[in-house]
Order: sequence, then C-alpha cells, then structure tokens
Amino acid sequence: MGAAAVCALPGPGLAAAYPDRPVRVVVAFAAGGGTDLIGRTVAQRLQAVLGQPFVVENRGGAGGNIGTDLIAKAPADGYSLLLGYSSNFVISPFLYDDLAYKPLKDFAPISLVATATNILAAHPSLPASNLKELQAYAKANPRKAYFGTAGVGTLGHLTGELFGSVAGVEIVHAPYKGNSAALTDLLAGRVQLFAGSPAVVMEFVRNGRLKALAVASPQREPGMPEIPTFIEQGFAVEALAWFGLLAPAGTPAGVIDTLNKAVVTALDDKEVKESFAKLGYEVTTSTPAVFADFIRTDYDRWQKVIKAAGIKAE
Repeated sequence: MGAAAVCALPGPGLAAAYPDRPVRVVVAFAAGGGTDLIGRTVAQRLQAVLGQPFVVENRGGAGGNIGTDLIAKAPADGYSLLLGYSSNFVISPFLYDDLAYKPLKDFAPISLVATATNILAAHPSLPASNLKELQAYAKANPRKAYFGTAGVGTLGHLTGELFGSVAGVEIVHAPYKGNSAALTDLLAGRVQLFAGSPAVVMEFVRNGRLKALAVASPQREPGMPEIPTFIEQGFAVEALAWFGLLAPAGTPAGVIDTLNKAVVTALDDKEVKESFAKLGYEVTTSTPAVFADFIRTDYDRWQKVIKAAGIKAE
C-alpha cells in the first residue's frame, strides 16, 4: 500500500486527515544507541509514507522510564508517540515500587517494530553442549555455574533466572555494569554462562571462543538455524527484547489505524530489514490488538519470574 492510500484512510475518530502537522517520536534513551537508530529509521520511513515530519526526541534517563512516562502523560492526539522498549513495559513495573506510569493502562499500542532474541552462550570449558547436559551439571555441582549479565533486571538476567526455575537448578547470577565487562569475564572463563543478543555473542560463537547452547525465541532463528531453541530442548523459556510504536491511551482509533497501516508499509522494505539485521534485530510488525496481547503475555511472564526471584532494582 502506497503513501497516498495510507493517508486516505481517515478512519473513525478523525475530524480531518491525519497527520496534518509534524509528529514527535520520543526515544527514551540517548542518541546513538540501538533504540535510537531503530526510532530514527521508523520516523524517517513514516515521514515518507504519511507525508509529514516525524521528529525524534531523545529523552533518556532512569533506564528509559523518564521518556516512557513523558508519553504516558502526553496529549492523546496522535502527535506524540513513543518508540517503546520492552524493559520499560514488562520489567520495570516489577523492579521499581514508584514507577510513575502504568504500562497496561497508559498506552495505546500501535504496532511491534522489531524483536531480538537472547542466546545462552557458554565458555568452552563448561562440560555441557546442550541444556540437558547443563541441567545435569548444575544439579551435580550446586552453585558452581555462574552466569554473567549486563546487570540486575536485564533480559539476560531474567533469561537465566527463568531457565533455572524451569530446569530446577540454581545458576548463580553475576551482575556486571554492561555487556562488555560480562563478556570479558566470560571469555576468560571466570563465569561460565551469558545470555545476550546475537549481535553481542555470535561473533565469539562463530570463532569458537564460546558455544551456543540455546536460543530463546519460539522458533530457530533464520540467521543461525544451527542453534536449537530452549523449547525444543524441553525447557519452556522465551525471552525476546522488543521495540514497538505506542501512543498515549485514548488516542482516537482512526489515528491508531492510520499509524498501524503506515508502520506495516514503512517497514516492509528490504533495506530496513537488512539494516535492522546488522544490529541483531528482526523487523516484526503486528496489528494493535496483537501487540497489546503480546505486551500482556510478556508482562505476566516476567512478573512471575521477578517476584519468584525477589529481584529489585539496585
């Protein structure tokens, strides 16, 4: 569907064609990171489809919670949008007691934009080449398997906790201040495991410095089909980082519909898919209803894990 066709769909709740002026897209992180690059790509493509400027505004701070709250309280008119990140919707609510926004009530989902899976990688010295062997090792050697992460409450941390719970074993969490420090110790063998994105770990898997035990997506990833999923190895673990476009709750249905169609059109592009793949992300679009269900499922999943493990932000 071309730009003219999308713009010609005013839909219910629209008094005039939308948009008829610039739209701001808040990215709740600093400029230059992966979230920012995704947000700028989406904004640029939406501008091309809908014919009005989509202007990225970086509002970093508090791990993305400040910028997310900004859009929760913005006018529900379609001219303030959020490039949302999964952590702020399905992890932060359970790490922080004083979160200012309500993820399931304060936003109108528009569409998923991109997803990224986690890979559980191990140092070659660990005597396990699959999850059953890891489970057996952890049971025979209590508290001797350590998994390094980029920090408390990160998706890598929760992936490790979920696997430990499902497998009935205790793998000791070793939080670091960022991926680089965790990977340094993993490569040196000071920790045995790490759960991270393909962009972070696959270079080391392919050169033999690490081994991949499982991928946390529902199906094997097309770019690395040799890595089995947690699920096919008998462990009910899914862990996807996701990005999506959202508006404040109460935004007219016609605006949401127009934006959804525009996102689907804008991201159905080989160049966009290739640029996202280089960052370790897969273009993933959806209807607003599917996106809302996706958020709720992820919200329920991580609520259980975080509460069971007693995790709180540091």
